[in-house]
Amino acid sequence: ALRDEKRLDDLIQAFEKVRSVQNDALLLIHSDIAYNSEKRAWLDEMSQRAGVTITIGYASLQMVEALFKAADVVALPYERAAASGVLNLARAFLRPVVLSDSFEQAADIDGVCGYSVPAKNPELLSDGLLRVLTRNAENFNCLGEGWNLVMEAESWHSASMNLIQLWMASVGGKAEDQILEISS
Repeated sequence: ALRDEKRLDDLIQAFEKVRSVQNDALLLIHSDIAYNSEKRAWLDEMSQRAGVTITIGYASLQMVEALFKAADVVALPYERAAASGVLNLARAFLRPVVLSDSFEQAADIDGVCGYSVPAKNPELLSDGLLRVLTRNAENFNCLGEGWNLVMEAESWHSASMNLIQLWMASVGGKAEDQILEISS
């Protein structure tokens, strides 16, 4: 959905700089609804810009897959973000992201599977997008595959190992004895 806090105006402004450096760059914005006639008129105006395509309507699972597989980078310049289905899809399709620091995961993602930039800053957003788009193929693939590192860090296995390490530290040098007693 195209709500104002998603900062599409910042994305389009950032894209103008991206396009000036990489003239074959394309920006695709897709949403299921446009909300109102004013928003729809603005979207129609923005879609007239070079390299910008805005589509409104239902996206089938096949279309979602095609969109994400075709994407070189997923941009999330949101002003506020508690959660994002788009971020989860970028993760599922191992696509690099450039997202605002409003995301809780921004610090974990920055430099691993994309870049974090300050919210409401089109200049730094464009810099982040260009950092992804101008990487060589090997480094580009590493960004997408960086999601595996983030997913491992967020896994139940990782969380339980951290809990065990915390418990072991709390019992001092007796941790091994405690483990043996529990397992006997």
